[in-house]
Amino acid sequence: MFVLYGRRRIGKTELLKHFLAERPHIFFTGDLGTPAQHLRGLSQRLGDFLADPVLQSGSLPDWRALLGYLEHHPPAVDLVLDEFPYLCQAEPALPSLLQAAWDRSLKDSSLRLFLCGSSVAFMEQELLADPSPLFGRRTGQMRLRAMDFWSAQEFVPHFTPVERVEAYACLGGTPAYLAQIASSESLADGLLTTTS
Repeated sequence: MFVLYGRRRIGKTELLKHFLAERPHIFFTGDLGTPAQHLRGLSQRLGDFLADPVLQSGSLPDWRALLGYLEHHPPAVDLVLDEFPYLCQAEPALPSLLQAAWDRSLKDSSLRLFLCGSSVAFMEQELLADPSPLFGRRTGQMRLRAMDFWSAQEFVPHFTPVERVEAYACLGGTPAYLAQIASSESLADGLLTTTS
């Protein structure tokens, strides 16, 4: 169980996609949907991957049933629950249900679980802190932060030195924003293109 978190647009999902590119994996992204919508979506995604009609039908009644299914049929896959705080907001019992399934058998299974989120406060206080049901279960964690100037300027090597400093001053070390201007001939062109 690996926990990856950091503010929005910092590159968490892209980093995981790159890391898992050559491994069997499933991404599921939480949103403001209901627990039933999340459960159905994840069940169908798992069902498609495993070619399992029970999961494909999306008929499991709740998270307990889905986690129980995974305990008895652990897939050899990397499962990414992206925007995990949204899943927990919709189903507050999810961390404790996951903790029970993890302790019973998932920790020793072939499933590798990645919990990812943009709400830094939630991830640190509700997931990683001592009172959390999942406290002590993770095998690794990383808070992804903005890139420093030296790394950020690699997005725009064709800019003049002054433009590189200006780009960092305007956009910081946020990869998503730097990528938007990377193909521009100048910082001014890049900023005009992204705002139009």
